[in-house]
Amino acid sequence: MGPSIGWQPYPIQNLLPITAEGSYSIDPSFNMIEVNTTGAVTITLPSCQTPAAGPQAQPRLFTLNPISIIDVGGNAATYPITILPFSGAETVMGLASIKIQTNYGGFTLQPVSSQKTWSSISP
Repeated sequence: MGPSIGWQPYPIQNLLPITAEGSYSIDPSFNMIEVNTTGAVTITLPSCQTPAAGPQAQPRLFTLNPISIIDVGGNAATYPITILPFSGAETVMGLASIKIQTNYGGFTLQPVSSQKTWSSISP
């Protein structure tokens, strides 16, 4: 990462299993979200922008890790998973929200701080 923040340890996979319907705000430390529920789920992503406090104050937020959101229960066609950006000033793939509406579907999203968006890097 360079001399300003040094080496930053982060887990290769920090899993958040979602097994109940509802709204969830994602902490930036999670990079894998598995949804397995028979109800509506709304996920709000962490901010895609680097903090104004600078890398010395909050170094892990400058690593800009991607987040994967996956329907592991195979219920997204009936109960879509809505993904929202952190704030109205940010977007997800240029949109105000996106949905996973395919059973066993998912997205891997990479934060793009300069454009205030989350971009899909899924194949």
